[in-house]
Amino acid sequence: MAAIGVRSCGSWGQLFLLRRCIHRNTREEQKQKWLDVRHSDSAQKIAIDFSFNDVMSDKELRSLATQLREVYGSNLRAEVPFRLLFTNYSRNSSLHSLLTSKLHKDPFDLPIDVRETKLTDQFDRRDIVFLTPDARLPLVSLDSRKVYVLGAVTDKTVQKHLTRLVASRSGIATRRLPIIEYCVQTNPSYTTSLAVNQVFDILLKYRATGDWTTSLLSGIPRRKGFIAREESKQQTALESRRHIVNSTAPV
Repeated sequence: MAAIGVRSCGSWGQLFLLRRCIHRNTREEQKQKWLDVRHSDSAQKIAIDFSFNDVMSDKELRSLATQLREVYGSNLRAEVPFRLLFTNYSRNSSLHSLLTSKLHKDPFDLPIDVRETKLTDQFDRRDIVFLTPDARLPLVSLDSRKVYVLGAVTDKTVQKHLTRLVASRSGIATRRLPIIEYCVQTNPSYTTSLAVNQVFDILLKYRATGDWTTSLLSGIPRRKGFIAREESKQQTALESRRHIVNSTAPV
């Protein structure tokens, strides 16, 4: 019996080491894939603009660092990752220290295209699209020739039209996620503002599926009460039929 126990322990140990090896190899493959994307001019570019540090409190900066860690993780796990850029980034900022702590590594040492210059110093402003919930026009699809920008600001930062105004002053086009085009909100007490990582995940999902409804509903928190517009139409039709039946029923 003792011999069997020893052999069992040995088998479990070998299985554990095998799983660790597979996990390590998978992570290395993911990182290599991301490095390839980082140096590809044809890869879809998503930039995060760090020019909003001064308008956030320490609590909001900590929250943002957590969201950015989620962005990094989502892109690392994606089958087809985005070419992720950090712009207007400062090594001397408190956000850099917070983000380094969250990522357990300096962002400059990760497969992220980190730049301390403005995005307009790197790309033609005609090729830049700033995504902001305050934009008038919706984002229709992703164009690989464009650079889509997310403001590094939390969804809790209460400064209306902040990202839209920054984009407008720089002569950059703005778009919003097509939430109202594909979804209906059943709980109007919540806004359509989303966290940076939620917007990023929606874009990743849309790139993989080409389906805005699926992508939006997978990324918008359920508490905000959004449902598919088609589902809303079906519910309205059902309620109308019930109303007709009730109104024609004998008293």
